[in-house]
Parts: sequence; structure tokens; C-alpha cells
Amino acid sequence: MRELLTISIAAFFLSVTPGSTYAQTDCEGVLVPQVTVENSSRDVKLAWLKLATYDQFTQRNQKGSLNAVFDGLPIGASASDFQQNKTSYLQQENFSYDDLETRSIFHRGLSDAQVSAWATCKASVTPGVYMMIRNVATDTDATLTVLYVAAPGDTGNIALSVSNGTIDNAPSASVSLPTGARRTFLLRKTRREDRMLVIGNASSGGRQQNSSDAVFPRYIMPPPPPTACTAPVEIKPRSATATANSGGAAEVINGAILPNFWNSGRDEPVSLTIELPGPTFVSRIELYPQQADPNPVTNRFVGLNTAGQTVVLGQRTDNATSGQSQTFIVDASVGKNLRSVTMEAIDWRNWIAVHEIRVFGCR
Repeated sequence: MRELLTISIAAFFLSVTPGSTYAQTDCEGVLVPQVTVENSSRDVKLAWLKLATYDQFTQRNQKGSLNAVFDGLPIGASASDFQQNKTSYLQQENFSYDDLETRSIFHRGLSDAQVSAWATCKASVTPGVYMMIRNVATDTDATLTVLYVAAPGDTGNIALSVSNGTIDNAPSASVSLPTGARRTFLLRKTRREDRMLVIGNASSGGRQQNSSDAVFPRYIMPPPPPTACTAPVEIKPRSATATANSGGAAEVINGAILPNFWNSGRDEPVSLTIELPGPTFVSRIELYPQQADPNPVTNRFVGLNTAGQTVVLGQRTDNATSGQSQTFIVDASVGKNLRSVTMEAIDWRNWIAVHEIRVFGCR
């Protein structure tokens, strides 16, 4: 069952009162542990990851709920390992947004209550205007939420200007807001590749209060989906074990299809695990059953990746006799970063026996 975290707004308000520890810290960082990312968009998930510390990630992942969200990301044994692995993962995902853009994308995953908590955190240091870009409808259209947080009874006069686009179909806008109020504006970028900067200046009673900004990030194309391997290369496994007659399991990785074989000495369920030499991309698996007659056999292969996830690599039913192969083409989205592959015997007419299992990567 997915672990869903919610924010305690009352507790958050207490933590961001002026003079508190959080008043001097990053308000996005305060919110990171409170945001649920399982159902968020790809970019919000990656922005959350970029902002998360090692402690925040490991605490949030105590039940393994983030393994499927960030497939293939090894956490590492220390904060420095995590930072290095995180940087590599974000590069692979082509997430090259700067810090301001990352924060802006992170804001899209916040609830209205969390936005209010964020503004309260900000205002605990400097009262005035604060802004978030949310509800991104297209690569060029979004909404800007403007919040004014100051002393009770104050009214803020806020002047807004934008670059590379318009706000409510104009180059600038203004609004007066009592403390605690918010207003939404429509933003439109000229081009999706543009980086729009919104600047807000607040004054009250003729006194300048603060200046705030928000960024509508550039559009950065995600990496293309993995393509099928056209040049498979055989991988030399490290070892083989089985749930029955494990002592003979090494026969399936000895490099010779015939004549030797491993015999489980029993019917299904039986599984046989091939340990790979390290985190490996697997593109193809060939299984050579030992059978005198061409009876149908049903087998499934699963893989264990570096994130500790078990992923299904394929399942087939084929008629096979000794010397013939049952071939599994592994989808590139699940074949990456595998530590081992396991054959699960689903349905055989005879005792489960295998001549050889060949595992292939990609050149």
C-alpha cells in the first residue's frame, strides 16, 4: 500500500514563526518531506528529487515507496553517494533546470494549504509579496498565484512585470491585496523554449516592502524512450543457484548448450537465479530446456535491479525439445541496471530441467 504523506499546517505554522530555526532556512526544503510524489508529473518528481536531501529521501523511503518512482536510482550508503547517484540520474533524465526553475517546478506539486504554509515561512523572514507559478496547462501557458503576507490590517500594493511573454495578456499588471489574500493571473510565454521571469514589488502605506520573483521554466525535451537492441552481446554470468538441486545449477551457465543439463528433480514451482557480473543492461535471454519430446513449457523471467525492485522481463509458452531455445526479448525500460535474472518455471509436463541459460546485453 502506498504511503501518502500529508502536511500538518498547524505544526508548520508553529515551525516558521519569526525567530524560529525554519525562518532562516529554505522554505522549499521544509516542504520536501510533506509532498507526495507518487502521482505527480515526471518533472515534479524530478524537481522533488533534486531538492531532497539524503536524510529526507531515506526517511521518506522507509517502506520502499520511492523505488518505483525513481526506477534505477541507487540510494547509496552515505549522503555523498546519494548526491553523486542523484546527479547522474538527473543527467540521464535530461533534467538540466537551474535552481530557480527547479523550485518553480516543485511548486506545481503543492496543495493550496502547502502554498499558504510556504508563504508564511517566507514572510517569517520578510513580510510582503510572494509568488508561485502553478497549474501549467501547456508548455507556454500557466497560472501565477500571488500572495500577500504581512501584519494584520496591512494592504499591499503589488506591481508585477514579466519577461518573454504576458501576464493577463499585458506586459505588466498591478493589484492591491489585504494580508493573507491571494490573486491568480494568467501567464503566456512567447515561445516554449523561453525562460519567463516574473518580478513583483510590494509597498504598503507608501513604504517599499519587498521584491519577489518567480520563474516559468524553459521547455526541456525529456530523453527519448529506449530503443530495442540491434547488436546483442553475451554476458558471462557470475553464478547460478536454484530452489531445487542447487548444486548442479552451474551447468546452465557453463557455455555449452549440450549435452550437460541441470535437473531440478521435481515439478514446478521451481526457480533458477543467474547472478550477473554487476549492474547490467539485459536485452535478451535464451533458455534451452532439456526435453526429449516437444511439450509446451511456460516460463517467466524476472530481474532484480540496483534499486532493489523485482521487474518482470518476460513470459512465454513454447514447444521445445533439447537443443531448441525459448527466447525472451527484454524491453529496454525494464532491462537496465540488473544484478540478477531469475527463471520461474510456471507450467511444464515433466520435471524441470535446463541445458543452458544465455543472457545478452547490448553493444
